[in-house]
Amino acid sequence: MLDVACALIFDGHKLLLTRRHPDSSQGGLWEFPGGKQEPGETLQQALARELMEELTISLTVGPSLGCNEHHYGSKGVRLHGFLCPWQPQPIRLTGSHDQWQWLAPEDVDTTTLAAADLPLLQALINALPQE
Repeated sequence: MLDVACALIFDGHKLLLTRRHPDSSQGGLWEFPGGKQEPGETLQQALARELMEELTISLTVGPSLGCNEHHYGSKGVRLHGFLCPWQPQPIRLTGSHDQWQWLAPEDVDTTTLAAADLPLLQALINALPQE
């Protein structure tokens, strides 16, 4: 089981999503940015490193939103979601993603969101203040 950290990055009422490059595993699906934990790293350190490697951004890793286990065929992931406030800076995709977008959580197309990310999106929506 791979431990993976992902960032639920908020700017106002919008959430940052990235789309996996079509040639990669789970290609074309949207996800919360992040990546796998390497030996000797905390989940927070892994997430900060992955955000810099994949998007060339530096953010403060905030509190945990929860953890979800999911199996993609023979590969299992334990996805740890962290809330990360947006700090304005340029986003530059470095290869594993081909697009990024800001969306309100309730506007995320759950049919194109990676399956492991769905429970974290729902936990986020449940945690938001009701209007």
